[in-house]
This record gives sequence, structure tokens and C-alpha cells, in this order.
Amino acid sequence: LAAALYRLVRPEDYIEGADGSEGYPLSAKLLSEFLGTYMLVLTVGLNVLTKSVAGAFSISASLMCMIFALGTVSGAHFNPAVTVAVVASRRGKCSPEEGAKYMVVQLAAGLLAARTYCLLTGNTFDSLKPASSNWGQVFIAELIWTAVLAFIVLSVATVQSSLSEYFGLAIGLCVTVGGVAIGSISGGSLNPAVSLGIATSADLRKVWHFIPYAFIELSAGAMAAGLFYVTQPSEFASEFEGEDMPAEVEEGAEPFVKEAMGPDDHVVPEVPEAAFKAATKGLPSVQKASFDLQGRSAPKTRCIPCLF
Repeated sequence: LAAALYRLVRPEDYIEGADGSEGYPLSAKLLSEFLGTYMLVLTVGLNVLTKSVAGAFSISASLMCMIFALGTVSGAHFNPAVTVAVVASRRGKCSPEEGAKYMVVQLAAGLLAARTYCLLTGNTFDSLKPASSNWGQVFIAELIWTAVLAFIVLSVATVQSSLSEYFGLAIGLCVTVGGVAIGSISGGSLNPAVSLGIATSADLRKVWHFIPYAFIELSAGAMAAGLFYVTQPSEFASEFEGEDMPAEVEEGAEPFVKEAMGPDDHVVPEVPEAAFKAATKGLPSVQKASFDLQGRSAPKTRCIPCLF
């Protein structure tokens, strides 16, 4: 089964001369999202229903493993809230049409995983929302930590120089932190697919709990995209070519611009071209900046270096 699934999500390994650089077919991406989400939701359910003492660590490890296994195929969203964040952050990482298909597959995986963990354990959930918490507490807890999770994904996995060796660990640990911090308040779902699985495997009179949970979590994904837009201005530099930047983006870039400038705000100190290229290797946003390496006047509007 594992070999068959691998062949389906990694078709380039079975095509002579293919290296995956031309991208993966949509079918491989959707299967990747289904598998990753299914394993995540299944792990959540098994840990909670068996009252595991290390549930948060088991769940985050499951997510981390699937991210490393499938991240290069589909982006490893495994969460409709993350998909909303990636789509809302634009930059061509995931189109709205593709994002909608991702979300349908993720929710379907959540439903199937719920049937699986109920079958394996013979148990069901009492309710998605803990009885000891009110909706205000649930709203705040899920909003904050789902936004944090989505923001971490955007910041470490979708940037121009992503931390490819570590981003799975960062995202997985974020789930651990969120699960431990708000598990007793809201359940620490942080994921509409997880919420749907739990809601449909609980008392059917409380299945409607999924609706406010999903609304909160999807809103948190959109909020994370807004935070990313403000805190990562260099990621949007190419988006404003030939036009004035929005004020919040220009202000966010200003400290980096000033550091790159000389004593005169309009003059860039002379830098040997070879040294400049060597120092900015791997930083395309710097190399695209409108620096004049001969010490002449440099334009103000198109200089958004990413020096860190």
C-alpha cells in the first residue's frame, strides 16, 4: 500500500528524465493533502480517545513527519485554515481554485479519519467544545493559536528562502505548544478538518459545534495572512513593481532601507559589484533592489532589501 501511494504522489520518480521541477499534477497534490490530513486527524482522535499522556507530542510528531514526507508535493497544508492563509497571502503559492479543492479533500479526510478512530477504539467524543468552557473562551483560544499556527507556516515554509530543513519541526512544535496551552479550554483543534472529525463522531445533537469552530479557525487563517503581509514586506516586493507601495509595506521596509543607505539618504555608498553579489547570494529581494553601485543617486521607491 505504501509503495502504491508513493507512486501516486511522486510520479516523477517513475518517469525517465523527470525531476519534479515542472511541478506535480493536481491529482498528486490532492492525494498528498488527503493522506497528510487523514493521518493528522486519525492521530488526534486516537490520542484523545485513548487518553494518551503524550497526546500533544504524538500529534505534532505525526504532522511533522507528514510535512517532511509530502511538503514538496502539495505544500503540506493539511488544514483548511492554513490553506486560507496561503491563498490569502497571494504570491502565487496556491490559487483560490486549487485552495478550494484542497479544503474539500482535507474535510473529507477528516471525516474518514473520524470513522477510523471510532472503529479502532470503540469510543466517541462527548462534544467538540469542552463543557467547562464558554463560547467566548473557545473563540479567543482558537483564534489566537490557529492564527499563530498559520502565521508560522507562512513565515517558515512559503518565504523566498524557506527553512527547508527545519520548517516541519517548527510547525510541529507550534501544534505542541497550542495543544498544551489551550487543550483544556477549547480542545486545541486549530484545524477545521480536526473539528469536523470530532463533531461528527460526538453526540449528533452537538454536531453544529463544528460551524462556529470552523468559522473561527478560517478567520484566524485570514488574520495570519494579514499579519504576514505587514511583517514580511520583502515577500511582496515584486508585487508592487511599477507602482507605489501601500504605506504599511513601505513603512515595514524603511528600517532595512535606511541601514543599507549611506549618511546621505539619497546616496548608496560605493560597493564593489562582485562583493555585493557574493554577499547577497540566495537573497533575490536584495539583488532586485534598485541600488546604484557606483555611488550615484538611488531611487527611493524600489528599494526593499531583505538583509536578514
